[in-house]
Amino acid sequence: MSDQGPPEVGDPAPDFTLPGVAGGERREYTLSEFRGQKVVLAFYPGDFTPGCTRQMCSYRDHFDEFAGVEAVLLGISPQSVFIVGGDGIVRYKHVALVGATFRKADALSRVVAEI
Repeated sequence: MSDQGPPEVGDPAPDFTLPGVAGGERREYTLSEFRGQKVVLAFYPGDFTPGCTRQMCSYRDHFDEFAGVEAVLLGISPQSVFIVGGDGIVRYKHVALVGATFRKADALSRVVAEI
């Protein structure tokens, strides 16, 4: 794994635990609890901002595309995307400086399907 900065493609994804909400249930989520599944981590910098709202709503509206490639989608702030394979290795990474350049759900689901 890289000694500096976030992991790169091919590095093991570091485990982490963050608070979250899914299906109305508020609890702590740990990356390792999804081991064995593909995980799309969608980072966004600001709640209720135009770009981030557009990004998260796009993923919500096209959630079936992620389910169709057997991936778990987790939204986290700040903005960037990396995809973790079932083996815990980072398989894809996209870092955007502004929300206008987020990856659309169909593009991400195509990447996940190839993993």
